[in-house]
Amino acid sequence: MKGACNDTLARPASGPAPCARLVAALTSALPADDRAPSLAGSEWGLALEHDVSQGGEAFVQFRKDRVMGHGGCNSFSGSYTFDGTRLAIGPLVTTRKACALANMSAERAFLGLLQGAATATATHTALVLKDSSGAPLATFRRRDWD
Repeated sequence: MKGACNDTLARPASGPAPCARLVAALTSALPADDRAPSLAGSEWGLALEHDVSQGGEAFVQFRKDRVMGHGGCNSFSGSYTFDGTRLAIGPLVTTRKACALANMSAERAFLGLLQGAATATATHTALVLKDSSGAPLATFRRRDWD
């Protein structure tokens, strides 16, 4: 099939070029969720302007359909869905480690902003969570860099 995706090949009188037909055929064969952007496999730490961790490093890690991380005092995990724009996180469960009151308060705020997210915008280096009105809740920086 050498040259099958070379649009300079003879084209039919009507219809898309051979390459366009091939790409369309391959893309339509993929399940819809394989074509959507994914957060799976990424890990994010809060950007400094939103740091609520009060000494512990808060982060969130996305797996295939699970989210986990550390709130600055306790570990957490739960479910999430992301369709490329809409994001739903939770419910979240946490360990029950006792920490200083300020740390516990900061952790509650962190977990609240995760569960309060309605949409997200992700690039390779930044993740911005937004509430249902589109107002930014927090900006995260990529930690895993792979």
